[in-house]
Amino acid sequence: MVHVYRERPVQRNRVGELVGSAFIAVFMLPLVFGIAHGLRHGFTGDDAGGIFFGLFMGSVFAWCFYDHSRRSCFEIRLSDDGTCEFVTGRRVTRLHVHEITAVKYSNDDESGESYAVRYRGGRIGLRSSISDLRGFVTRLQAVNPAVDLSSFPDSWLRPAGFHPGPPRQPSRWAVPLALIGLLGCVLCLLVLVGVATGLLPGRFIWLFLVGMVAAGGFVYAVNSDRPGQPQKLAEIGWELADERLRVEREPARRALRVAPVLVVAAIGVLFIIAINKAEPGNRYPTPSDAASKHVFTRPLLTETSGVWLVPLGEPRRVDLTRLAAELAARYRTRVALLPDIALPRWTLDAKKRSLVGDQLIRLLGQAYRVQGRAAIIGITDYEMYGGAEFRDSVFSWRESAGHYGVVSTSPLGADPFDLPWRGHRRYVRTRKLVERNIGFLYYRRAEVDDSHSLLRPSMSGVDDIDKLTEAL
Repeated sequence: MVHVYRERPVQRNRVGELVGSAFIAVFMLPLVFGIAHGLRHGFTGDDAGGIFFGLFMGSVFAWCFYDHSRRSCFEIRLSDDGTCEFVTGRRVTRLHVHEITAVKYSNDDESGESYAVRYRGGRIGLRSSISDLRGFVTRLQAVNPAVDLSSFPDSWLRPAGFHPGPPRQPSRWAVPLALIGLLGCVLCLLVLVGVATGLLPGRFIWLFLVGMVAAGGFVYAVNSDRPGQPQKLAEIGWELADERLRVEREPARRALRVAPVLVVAAIGVLFIIAINKAEPGNRYPTPSDAASKHVFTRPLLTETSGVWLVPLGEPRRVDLTRLAAELAARYRTRVALLPDIALPRWTLDAKKRSLVGDQLIRLLGQAYRVQGRAAIIGITDYEMYGGAEFRDSVFSWRESAGHYGVVSTSPLGADPFDLPWRGHRRYVRTRKLVERNIGFLYYRRAEVDDSHSLLRPSMSGVDDIDKLTEAL
């Protein structure tokens, strides 16, 4: 006689699988975002990190899926003659019970119960959803008393004559609560991503709490099974009752299958919008961008006061007219634009694909002379590095004690994970760097040991810019 212990689909954790699918989709989003952002704006270090993270998590999930679907056993056939067959997605492993040395049991809060059969030459993982695993272990121990079952708790093996308790029936409120809970989860997701991308004003963050309360209905629905009626179940028989309850639960399961679709669809739509709202990434100059042959034999203008903004190489990523007007109103001083200067070849370092800050300062000095109290700040959209002495890494460069400074908007773009209502945008970051140069070049202020001050020491990234308070 052959005793068959098979995984029953009704015992599988459908809710866990649905939630797991949603989590997989969330963890794979950095890969999708990195590729989409890189193809549109050029690949950066952040894009490479997102792609690597997505590939790594995808490999982990793929291995877990393969291990569960192809390597774990979902059916056991134990014959009275001692032959035992373990059926996996890849093959059927046939053993004699005396070849089995142990059955290992483990139980933890994260992964739950797990079982593994050890034999001479390997091991086979058993799915916990296999029906009557206790009966298999009990029969195996009877046929092969030498099998090691020491990992099982004393109370695990059920005594003879034990009969399972009555099945549980779902509450009549399970389906509507599950739907409300799913809508609450989607609302939480929409609020978080909407606030993070600036699509939703920060004052609406209270909607997240509403979504959390609604999501509690999902948790309650999952755990809202109520005990069945023992007398009624005894009349119709345990197997028939189990089949009837399975049919009753089917509408709730169908409703729960909508969860991954709703979650993934919401995330997909928001990320498409966020990618479209993301600002372009770094811009690297080419020889054609710095090909001017004009030579300044004498300065175009001589300025004696005020702050002057000079476009270098036709920058278009920041509205300089608006910027000059805002700065003039804020500091009540003259801030205006001077004509654009084309970039000559000697301002470009072709090997590093960047403009040279020292050379841009020299170019500004040739075009516009300064006498008295005045500051001239060039602004370019191209990547830049400083020179012998760094001033604010790759996005700002100025004379140690002079009148000229340069700001590069290239590395200042915001990605979808930046917080625009807090000033994490290219325009605001450019304004802060120009204000910082005004403080040093026009007001002749000294550096301040305060990470939030515009006059702080040199900065190394846009995160440092975002911390600055706009006050001089």
